Amino acid sequence: MATLLENPIQENTQANKKIKKSEKMPCYHCGDDCPSNPIEFDEHDFCCTGCQTVYDILTKNGLDNYYNLEKTGIAPSSIIENPEQFTYLDNEELMRQLVDFTDGNFTRITFKLPQIHCASCVWLLEKLPNLFEGVQDSKVNYLRREASVSFYSKTISLRILVENLTKLGYSPDLKLESKNKKKTDNLPPNFLLRLGVAGFCFGNLMLLSFPEYLGLPIVEDDFPRFFGYLNILLSLPVLLFSGANYFKDAFYALKHKTLNFDIPIALGITALFGRSIFEIISQTGAGYLDSLAALIFLLLVGQWFQRRTFDSISFERDYQSYFPLAALLEVNNDLENDTNNKTTKSISLSDLKINDIVIVKNGQLIPADGELLEGKAQIDYSFVSGESEPVKCKKGQRLYAGGRQWGEPLRIKLLKTVSQSYLMQLWNSDTFDKDNSKLLKNLTQRWGRNFTIFVLLVAFGSASYWLYAEGWQIAINVFTSVLIVACPCALALNAPFAFGNARQILAKKLFFLKNTDSIEMLASQKAHLIFDKTGTLTTSTPSAIWKSIQKNEELTIEDKQALAALASYSLHPISKAIYAAISEFGEGIIYDFEEKIGAGTQAKIQNGKNIDNWKIGNADFVGIKNHVNDYNEKSMVFVSKNDEVKGHFELLNPLRENSLSLLQDFKKQNFNLSLLSGDTEREKMRFIDIFGEKNIHFNQKPIDKLEFLKSLKAKNQQESQSIFMIGDGLNDAGALKQSDFGIAISENQEQFSPACDAILRAESLPKLAQFMLYARQTIWVVRFGLLISLCYNLVGLSFAVSGTLSPIVAAILMPLSSITVVGMGVFLTWFLSRKL
Repeated sequence: MATLLENPIQENTQANKKIKKSEKMPCYHCGDDCPSNPIEFDEHDFCCTGCQTVYDILTKNGLDNYYNLEKTGIAPSSIIENPEQFTYLDNEELMRQLVDFTDGNFTRITFKLPQIHCASCVWLLEKLPNLFEGVQDSKVNYLRREASVSFYSKTISLRILVENLTKLGYSPDLKLESKNKKKTDNLPPNFLLRLGVAGFCFGNLMLLSFPEYLGLPIVEDDFPRFFGYLNILLSLPVLLFSGANYFKDAFYALKHKTLNFDIPIALGITALFGRSIFEIISQTGAGYLDSLAALIFLLLVGQWFQRRTFDSISFERDYQSYFPLAALLEVNNDLENDTNNKTTKSISLSDLKINDIVIVKNGQLIPADGELLEGKAQIDYSFVSGESEPVKCKKGQRLYAGGRQWGEPLRIKLLKTVSQSYLMQLWNSDTFDKDNSKLLKNLTQRWGRNFTIFVLLVAFGSASYWLYAEGWQIAINVFTSVLIVACPCALALNAPFAFGNARQILAKKLFFLKNTDSIEMLASQKAHLIFDKTGTLTTSTPSAIWKSIQKNEELTIEDKQALAALASYSLHPISKAIYAAISEFGEGIIYDFEEKIGAGTQAKIQNGKNIDNWKIGNADFVGIKNHVNDYNEKSMVFVSKNDEVKGHFELLNPLRENSLSLLQDFKKQNFNLSLLSGDTEREKMRFIDIFGEKNIHFNQKPIDKLEFLKSLKAKNQQESQSIFMIGDGLNDAGALKQSDFGIAISENQEQFSPACDAILRAESLPKLAQFMLYARQTIWVVRFGLLISLCYNLVGLSFAVSGTLSPIVAAILMPLSSITVVGMGVFLTWFLSRKL
């Protein structure tokens, strides 16, 4: 039984790879294309040593059935990005805050695992007890992308468990938010219980009413009375428990002098129950208690469908989703001592204090504002400010929370606590709060007010007529009949099912709406669309473009194989971009690899019979002297072979596919367009033809974006123009919240995205115009359903006003109208979605 995954690089070297000149083969484990020289193991091809190692572990532990469930798995992480990446999990206090339960040995914890995507993932994760000694049990919640793992901490520590999961390809999402944020349910308290009670009573009431429907003869005269009293007994929980909220909402509406659908619903329920009680006790009829239960049950089903959420997606994330749980604290804070003799320990971010010294390593985040004491800082503030270029900082310079260090370890003296840093103050500012005073009124509520007035006028008018013509008995009969048949069940169910189905369809197209009300806002035809640039219109990961020093001199295949091998051994994003650009040609055999943090990488690489010394890095690292300042203004990575400079890779964030076509479509539809970006103006000419010079704004800090939206909203108050913000990073968070409708662009909907109204997968961005058109079509579907339901109500009212309404007509007409309207709404939203 394996207890800890070993580093596979030690067991598998490039020398063991056999170069294939044939067509690319898929990796047996992850399914990605293998390079031209894949790893061959056990008669299978693997794209990397990580996939081969995971396969080896699974087969040795008798878990090779994993590959029978799904053709491919997920790509594992063969190397932990930092050897001390999870050392903070050794902190006893922090571990107790993370776990669900522990008695000092037996421990249970729930991991958020966004990588779960198929049956084989579930199967493998539930086999953790077979893989790692000390794991007692593992249960997976597929919808929430969570795994509840029970283990004995004295046998396998939390840190080792997390490291092993990461190497298998399932890195837990351990963030500050996951510790502090309480799980919330989108449904009201006891909603499912109320729905279950209504469904149970409705089914039994229908069963007891079948003899009445079919006109069957009843032998015993006492049976109708007995069944009637039994129906009353079954209807009481429906009325007093399942339907109680409709009476409360109607009361609050009248208290605030407003009219909505809850008022006619409450009147209809009261009329149904009151008249049914009278008929059953007086033995003048069977009553309408089955229709009462059906009405409340269907209304609750509509609410449930409308409130359905995506369990694995959060629309209310903040900076805590982005920050780690702990930082590396230098224990001895005496600056006069030799720093080499000092030790470090992991500490929770909430326990950091002013003047503490923290160590921030390559790829880690700065936890709080501080002063740089030691180290060459290259800080990536792209997620905070939007600027994609790393900022070089010198000793004594101030560093801000949220920046990510790329380079050698830094010693930082904290000037503020986490909660007092610039980023947190900005996030918690009152200006980030959205003004909800002018939110779009719900379409159904607008119809509800007019419908309530109409029903009350018809009820009192018809009752007055029959009171004058025939007397009070007929008048009461007509009055209650009007309230019963005009109860807006179909009207109330129309929008929830149509909007709910449209929301599910959009989710399948990778556009996730926070709630069904978002469809109404998305359907706006008068809108000002504001786009972020980096990560929204352009990709968040850079692309490497090769440029040789000598014109018309391109890299040979052997050169590309050598550079791919060198880039593959570094975890830096720039190296990953270079590898992605040239890896299709395979890799050479590498020796003596060396990486100088913040400068570059070098190694001896064999291609054929020659062994050459290759370097990838900045100008100084590869030996370029007296280089011009232009090199510092662009993202350039230089390449040398045997100390001869071959050229450089220029790193650019390319436009997303068809993003310009999307902007052109919006322009043709007369939408106002603006561009807000934290980047410099070096790419201004790229967008000026579409946005216009006045609508392009670069060098925008988060507070600048926020103020821009506030001023724009003030100008558009009289025009009733909706403001859409489309962005991706934490720097867009304030603007996303301040806008009328915020759309967060995400490479993966389970990963971090700021608080927003919708999450749009990056590959679906070109379809945004189609999604907005579909939302407008859905609004017309709802309006058509409202018209059909009104026609049903008019037919029923013609019976009620004439005094000829019978229980069988009410029992048939009410469910028939509801089913027809709901079915039509679901069908039409599906039919219209085929064009997507």
